[in-house]
Amino acid sequence: MNQTPADLPERWGGKAEKIAWTGSVAAAVLASACCWLPLLLLTVGISGAAVSAAFAQYRPLFLGVTFAFLAAAFYFAYRPRRHVADAPASEAGKDACSAVPAESATCCPPAGSAGWTLQKFNRGMLWAVTAVVLAFAFFPNYVGALIGNPSLTSAEAAQGSVVLPIDGMTCEACAVHIQANLAKVPGVTRAVVSYKDKNAVVMAGPGVRREALVEAVEAAGYRVSAPAKN
Repeated sequence: MNQTPADLPERWGGKAEKIAWTGSVAAAVLASACCWLPLLLLTVGISGAAVSAAFAQYRPLFLGVTFAFLAAAFYFAYRPRRHVADAPASEAGKDACSAVPAESATCCPPAGSAGWTLQKFNRGMLWAVTAVVLAFAFFPNYVGALIGNPSLTSAEAAQGSVVLPIDGMTCEACAVHIQANLAKVPGVTRAVVSYKDKNAVVMAGPGVRREALVEAVEAAGYRVSAPAKN
């Protein structure tokens, strides 16, 4: 099929739109890697604190790239297009349609109908891609609701506990990782790590040393800061 120079913008626009889709999804996945990657690594027993911190540092950049690609995808999907009816038809196409009897004219679809249907499909796909992009981009903002936010009961708090201020957490997923490490310390009955408060509250027996708890936090890839002085 011969292509005229007028067809090139349409063909290039279609490829650019798909590139924008792919780029927005990839950038959104990287933007939320600081949160979902530690959870993934935790399932295989690997600390992802260093990787999480690295991705958290570049999260604003990844988010900017994400929405730039998404804006480009919407531009290509909703930009004004050259209608098929306005395009120069080939002589063979004209002869083929003119040769069809009037009573069988329905075999020739209206000009531009196929392109319009494809355009609707592409726009629908774009909105589906947008939902995926937003789900990944804002994953750190709602992951706490997915994994729960445990807290100590009043009875547990009355028994006494050890509070460890923690540095280096980037989202609720980090708290889950630290909490799992603290729970492995012999003598610990319960540990609650709060990303919001940046600390860990640990219920432990009298034989548990604070140093052992600090080592568990550091083994997860995070740091226990010195408690604030009054």
